[in-house]
Amino acid sequence: NRHNTGESRMFFVATVDDDVVGWTHLDLPQVDKLRNTARQTVGVVPAYRGQGVGSNLLQRGIEWAGANGYRKMHNKVPAVNEHALAFLEDHGWQTEGIRRKHYTLGDDLVDEVMMAYEID
Repeated sequence: NRHNTGESRMFFVATVDDDVVGWTHLDLPQVDKLRNTARQTVGVVPAYRGQGVGSNLLQRGIEWAGANGYRKMHNKVPAVNEHALAFLEDHGWQTEGIRRKHYTLGDDLVDEVMMAYEID
């Protein structure tokens, strides 16, 4: 857990033979108006995708957040990252909004999809 002014971060990693093969990162704002929401990202090394590593990390982050008083997770994904969008949707995340032409990828302007998960 790394503390900075106004925010804190939590990381969980998945390893195989001492190599990191996946991670989840939670940005935890330390300001009152955002204190119950966290931004979660997940990454998995390509060779280990499709084996449940990302699903387990996503769930681990959500469980940690719920146990520590967070009520909502959110993430921002470029609209062209169909795999990430489908992954989050498959795990109960929903689209909350879209920022039009938010990213510049090469010569293209790409929308940002804002996803969220409500913790019970």
